[in-house]
Amino acid sequence: MAQNASIDSIRQEAGHDPQSNLAWLRKSQRKYQHIRIGSAILSAGVVVLFVVAALIHQLDQHIITMSPVILAGSVFNFVRAGQIVSRLRAAEERILQRL
Repeated sequence: MAQNASIDSIRQEAGHDPQSNLAWLRKSQRKYQHIRIGSAILSAGVVVLFVVAALIHQLDQHIITMSPVILAGSVFNFVRAGQIVSRLRAAEERILQRL
């Protein structure tokens, strides 16, 4: 039932035309793929910053405190965007099967 609600919201967002639904789905997939890439880059940057700061003995309280917080947020966004992309792909496949 949750999948049907997702399709209904897609229809309302993009219109009732299957071609416009397909265009909207593909645009959304690109958007969330960019979010995943950004989250991965941010996570890698935080890890590199932490390691470099540790190697040069410049770890201060801000780095020690904020690194896990930023890393956790980035990982959460990466996973959530992945879930959204998979739902969008499934919706795209259903639309393509109907065409």
